[in-house]
Amino acid sequence: DLAPVPIDSIGALQSFSRRNRGDHRIKTSGVVTASIDGQGYYLQDDSGAVLVSDMSTNSWHPGDRLQVMAFSGFSDRHARLTYPVAHRLEQGVSVTPKEISIDDALNGIHDSELVRVRGKLIDISAMPRRQVLLISAGGKDFTATLSSSQHQWPDVRPNSMIEVTGVCVTDLDPSGVPF
Repeated sequence: DLAPVPIDSIGALQSFSRRNRGDHRIKTSGVVTASIDGQGYYLQDDSGAVLVSDMSTNSWHPGDRLQVMAFSGFSDRHARLTYPVAHRLEQGVSVTPKEISIDDALNGIHDSELVRVRGKLIDISAMPRRQVLLISAGGKDFTATLSSSQHQWPDVRPNSMIEVTGVCVTDLDPSGVPF
């Protein structure tokens, strides 16, 4: 039963506290912004977003508003929810992506959130299970990845100005510097 546990905002899960240290379940709710085969789904509310690690066959889709009870914690410096029990509250909910700069993306405050970034296409790499765009904006390069199980990138050529929308994942090197 999901009812007796108080609901935490997703943003509250982003910081370590006694309440979300991973040894008991927390309850939160939000809208699915992306589903990743074999890994889980991203859940977002007005305060932030988080990856819900769910290795089971995922029946949640972007636009599903869920209530989730799971263990909270961190993995690779990202907040995660694990061993989820979820209940769909609503379908077809839209989430407006946040328009951000590359500097905004690299500072990590939009990690796991649905964002929109503009930049100049440098190159496209087609790999067996994904396609990767190398994009430059504000003098910095970043990548946008699309799994091959999803749609193909539209026909764009290097040096085109493009806008990409997706979940922002800021990776850090061992010393904590974004890359």
